[in-house]
Amino acid sequence: MKEERILNMLSEVDEIYIAQAADVKRPSVWHRYLGWGMTAACAVIALYFCLRPLTAGVNRPVDPSTPGNGIQTADPAADSQTTPGSPEAKELPILTARFESGAMGFEGLLYYDISEAENANPWTKEHAPASLPVYRNSAYTDGSGLSVFLSDEAMLELAEQTALALDVSVDHTEFCRVHDIIDYHIEGLSGTEAYSLTATTTFGEITVYGNGQIRIFFSEPITLPEEYSFTYSHTADDEAFDVIHYLTERYAGLCPFEKITADTGGDYTYYGDRIRFYEAYDGSGDLTQQILSYHFNRISFGPDDDGNLFVIWLGNLLTGAQKVGDYPLISADTARSFLLNGESITTVPDDYLLGGTITEAQIAKTELVYRTGNTSELFMPYYRFYVELTNFNTQTEDLTCYGIYYVPAVSGEYLSDFPVWNGSF
Repeated sequence: MKEERILNMLSEVDEIYIAQAADVKRPSVWHRYLGWGMTAACAVIALYFCLRPLTAGVNRPVDPSTPGNGIQTADPAADSQTTPGSPEAKELPILTARFESGAMGFEGLLYYDISEAENANPWTKEHAPASLPVYRNSAYTDGSGLSVFLSDEAMLELAEQTALALDVSVDHTEFCRVHDIIDYHIEGLSGTEAYSLTATTTFGEITVYGNGQIRIFFSEPITLPEEYSFTYSHTADDEAFDVIHYLTERYAGLCPFEKITADTGGDYTYYGDRIRFYEAYDGSGDLTQQILSYHFNRISFGPDDDGNLFVIWLGNLLTGAQKVGDYPLISADTARSFLLNGESITTVPDDYLLGGTITEAQIAKTELVYRTGNTSELFMPYYRFYVELTNFNTQTEDLTCYGIYYVPAVSGEYLSDFPVWNGSF
């Protein structure tokens, strides 16, 4: 499919969101990767919901096994405060901070005011853990590969448990295997591995992917009560908050969180239209548990053009992950100094910065995140900086573009490529 070939070139877009893109009607919205020309823009119009990584994980609790999806993972709850130089610290494997990217453009977000970039990330500069776990992504794939990890039996179990949570029965199941999608060899794969499993039910389809993500597609979109506004561009913040709580209560079997925490942010298109998303995670537990839950175990609801529910995404990305260890972190201030010194990871061209350098005044927002895309070989924390791009022209007056820059949060003594390099991919 032409759309699939184009979208596979975009960085940080999990292929699970691309696979069905051409087969499902999508709302007219914008992706966060800004192209260097309008051709790149056209490639992502109408596909934002499927492309949005569940970060924003994209990303779960003390025991990440949630009753509704039956996912079993390594325990992400451990929060040992490892001291650099201690025997425990010396046993930690050395990591690489590099990650892959193949975007047609660069990672950037458009806002009228940076306050609109607020989200439900539980990390704050004032409440920051001294260490966080790092995981090896067993479902890792490079930009040209397919993410496979779960066995046929595990996929079937997840599909059946999801159907049970929805109180429906499975009529038919069908596997899609690697050799059904590509006609060339990928090193380490035989071609018979299951890329996905689709279970047909009375309401639509449940598709389980090889990295543990689950898509629920309603063949007949679900109409919400009249008092709820469920749109990408015309729903206010308080209305979006109400929608999330209505949907998480209605589909409680899919998200049995102890503390429902809504995340309903979103940026804007070149033309000033809001791109809102509707997600939630479990905000219970200590700070480490909340950070993991925010990034790895979310549920996401997608409206169609008429404000009806047509798709739900869920699943625990730690399903295909092995814990490497708990790593000490540098502070946000230290990471900021690296950024100002030109030591960061970004896809933003220097041409969009006045003089090609970043100043204090341009740094508008800082947060700690895990990168959770399939092309992340390691799930490790980074500081993400929103930098105002002084030389970037938008189509809408008063709309500002913020380029995204990353600095590894793991202490440099555990990184093989520290200090990090300055440069795009």
